[in-house]
Amino acid sequence: HRAYARPEIIELPLGWGLQAGVYSDLDFTAGNYIDRVNLGAIPSRLLWGAGAHVAHRASGTRAVLSATNLANASVFDLTGFPIPGRAVFLTLEWSRTAVSPSANQPL
Repeated sequence: HRAYARPEIIELPLGWGLQAGVYSDLDFTAGNYIDRVNLGAIPSRLLWGAGAHVAHRASGTRAVLSATNLANASVFDLTGFPIPGRAVFLTLEWSRTAVSPSANQPL
């Protein structure tokens, strides 16, 4: 069994034409097997991530900061292949076409 949840707050007005958003996510897997006959069991795992973004819709720009495996869980999906530890990503986006604030869509 597997479950994923991502509560998110978007389009928080910051002033100066900026909008922000934040999220957190949980990814739970209740165990798995590495072979077809279900003899090699892999224990359950819980991964936690979070992120935030700031967008200036008039200019079509957005900066996104996201982090994965914040608890630095040492788990494996397959024998010999661990899930990467804590990681942080910064993404900068630019689009030529500015999005109208009333479009109610992320850039």
